[in-house]
Amino acid sequence: MTATYDGDSTYATSTSSPALNQTVTALASNTTLTASPNPSTTGQAVTLTATVSPSSSAAAGPSGTVTFLDGTSTLGTGAVTSGNGQVTLNTTGLAVGQHSLTASYGGDSYRNASTSGPVVQNVTAPAGGVVNGGFDTGGLSGWTQAGTDGLVSPGHSGGGSAAQVGGTSPTNGDSSLSQTFTVPTGASALKLAYKVVCPDTVRYDWATVTLKDNTTGTTKTVLAKTCSNTGAWQTLSMSVTAGHSVTLKLVSHDDNWAGDPTYTLYDDVAVS
Repeated sequence: MTATYDGDSTYATSTSSPALNQTVTALASNTTLTASPNPSTTGQAVTLTATVSPSSSAAAGPSGTVTFLDGTSTLGTGAVTSGNGQVTLNTTGLAVGQHSLTASYGGDSYRNASTSGPVVQNVTAPAGGVVNGGFDTGGLSGWTQAGTDGLVSPGHSGGGSAAQVGGTSPTNGDSSLSQTFTVPTGASALKLAYKVVCPDTVRYDWATVTLKDNTTGTTKTVLAKTCSNTGAWQTLSMSVTAGHSVTLKLVSHDDNWAGDPTYTLYDDVAVS
């Protein structure tokens, strides 16, 4: 007798005499991945859908975990639940360039693990300049985060929100927000507002702003290491070239010393 395991905890057996030969055959799994939209722009939500087949309707389902990968970096995971062989992940953390995306399924001992073939996701910079430069809608969407980042209100103009880079409790090293975008036609300057909260000295804690022109490969230090604690907002303006891809990086550095945490507020980032 041959029995096929279908994700349920039971399989066919025989009590006849003499006993028949019995075999339990594991169902092979196959994982497929789709990404939409493709191509996308930085800050745009990309929906990744992994389908594990066969998707059994048996009581125990297929069960296991799908891991979504960008190269070797994990973007997120999702559980394959009873009767549902499909897992969806939304991500906005893809930088400009080509990404090799895969979905890896690991099931139980009766269901073979498998990995989808790579989906090449092309990500470009938005043609319209800075995304979410006012931080008033969408949280920190459009920005690549590192370290400790968040939102505070009111912002620079007295309303809305501002980005807080670094923490009100001590943090260790750099926290940052960065974004790559294309300078739109007719624009020649990038402007922003910042407020440094630095009760230490510039030897240990600071804020910096850099702008890399990806078209020419050059980097400008727009705001050199700065430590101040006046409570006042300051503004910056830097020249940019229309049509060039640029990467803006907003940094706050803290040495993790108790009693003097440093953080920096950024707001109203825009090109004109």
